[in-house]
Amino acid sequence: MMEWNAIVLAGGRAARLGGIDKCAIEIGGRRLLDAALAATAGASARVIVGPERRWARDVPRVLEEPRYGGTQVAVDAGLRALADTPEQLTAVVAADQPRADDALAEIMKEVRPQAPVDGWVAMDYGGNRHPLLAVYRTESLRRALAAERAEAGRLGRQMQGLLSRLTVRPVQLLGYLCADIDTPIELVEHGLDPERILPREALRVQPG
Repeated sequence: MMEWNAIVLAGGRAARLGGIDKCAIEIGGRRLLDAALAATAGASARVIVGPERRWARDVPRVLEEPRYGGTQVAVDAGLRALADTPEQLTAVVAADQPRADDALAEIMKEVRPQAPVDGWVAMDYGGNRHPLLAVYRTESLRRALAAERAEAGRLGRQMQGLLSRLTVRPVQLLGYLCADIDTPIELVEHGLDPERILPREALRVQPG
């Protein structure tokens, strides 16, 4: 049986949603964070990178340093927190994806631990890769982060920038499985009313 660890990223600013805790947004009666926790329930060990939330106190938690330093910094913090459980594979899941459990299950079907790749990354039919919905070789991920830090003097903000250091196999998924919640429009697309969820300033139409 394949064993793996999991990092759940749940600590972003949600700036385009007025700074609300988007992990608490409910879609279909389930919080977004709960979808990520359901996705990673089969992991040998897992950690939430983000602030404490009362409904997820049974899962270990850590904060990245510096706070809001970006997804590479958050993934690095998660790897460090899981250092005592060094499984060969590590899933990385952002906690703003309503179908994270279904999506990660599909990715897991494609994972072959002996394959000569560094990871398996979700890709929608538009060709967009989703590095926060993926399974990586743990050591490959550590090496890529170390190389990024050594070359740039610090870790970058976006995981997309790390993919160039990794050989990944795209796992094509239907778009709704890759969908996340970043903007008021995406709330509407998931059947929610932004006026009932967001502060007034987040409802203003932004240029561009």
